[in-house]
Amino acid sequence: MPTPLFITDPSLSSRTATGVQLKLLLEDIPVWRHLFWNGAELRSLDPRSRRIESALFCRLSFFKRDPMPRLGQVLARAGFSRWNGNEPKPGLVRWLRKEFRDDVSIVYVSPCSTREAERTKALLIALEKPFVVHLWDMLDANQADSEAFRWLVEKAEHVFCVSESMIQDIAPFQPHASILRFARKPSLHHASAPAGGPLRIALIGFCSPYVDGLVVLNEALKIVKAKNHEVKVIYIGSKKRLKGWSRHFDDEVNATGFMESEEKRDLLLSQCHVGFLPGPLASPVTDTRSRYSIPSRVLDFMATGLPITGTVHPDGATSTYMATLGLDACLGVNSPELLADRLISLYDPSNWRFYSDLSSKGFEPAQQQNRAFKDWLQDVGATASAV
Repeated sequence: MPTPLFITDPSLSSRTATGVQLKLLLEDIPVWRHLFWNGAELRSLDPRSRRIESALFCRLSFFKRDPMPRLGQVLARAGFSRWNGNEPKPGLVRWLRKEFRDDVSIVYVSPCSTREAERTKALLIALEKPFVVHLWDMLDANQADSEAFRWLVEKAEHVFCVSESMIQDIAPFQPHASILRFARKPSLHHASAPAGGPLRIALIGFCSPYVDGLVVLNEALKIVKAKNHEVKVIYIGSKKRLKGWSRHFDDEVNATGFMESEEKRDLLLSQCHVGFLPGPLASPVTDTRSRYSIPSRVLDFMATGLPITGTVHPDGATSTYMATLGLDACLGVNSPELLADRLISLYDPSNWRFYSDLSSKGFEPAQQQNRAFKDWLQDVGATASAV
């Protein structure tokens, strides 16, 4: 099997969705190396993973803004960064060529924004290696039209996409893309039907972009409580992540704190009664998250057998994904009234078990959608050996 070099914006951190998914991808690959420039921690979490940015610019969010603040530009020119904007400085280029020219046979990249695409292109030009592109997300409105993104997609050995809409939109300049989605391990803990007390609604992951759905949930909770049902919202994550969106709830959102342990996270999820997806709710015509994104947290709900519901646009990538797993019956609740009716129905153990079974049955086929890169890499190795 070829020795791949993985280049991603985020580090191998459990605090980011990409970090979690990349670690799972790497488990099936015997030898690999990794580069990143955006760290969730001050240190690298694996000796095979190397930071290609100074600690100052890698860690502090102030310097990660696009466009970069004036102070960041001044400090970068003064030598505090290993980059000039999105171009690697000569010293970084020399190090890359010395360190990876002989050891690496192919490069994996995953540009989620135009800025990431520009940096990725510059690194690939320096390395002069064949590469494969994996589109976990396309966050910028005009990303598919940017020169760097087009270059990456057109020149890649292969392009993997997380959603069918991505394949459709890059087809004019890359007709041979295929699906490679996210994954997670089976859970040791499984949810149970409500047995008195409040209905516990689980939120997890990055909720800030999905305020519209959170507002719908809050209005639905008012209806549920007006009908004399107890309900409680649990956020599986740090209190810091509540900033910016918890104010949209009339009642307190209970944060568990960040769970380093996957088993502890699953245990907390299993103590809830329903997993809620607050989006993407906006029209995919105007919103890139709705058009392209699928929140990987849906797998956490499936793995623990939690019934799933949520405010998701019916024409978006998430709805399409849910339908492929037989979970389309979980959606269609984009108004406070419809969502309240669904939540109230889950107090009934038989209704709860119906949606829990749908969730559990969706987990196995979802897991089968994440082996494409390893299989492709093995095929590349076999072809090279035969030549």
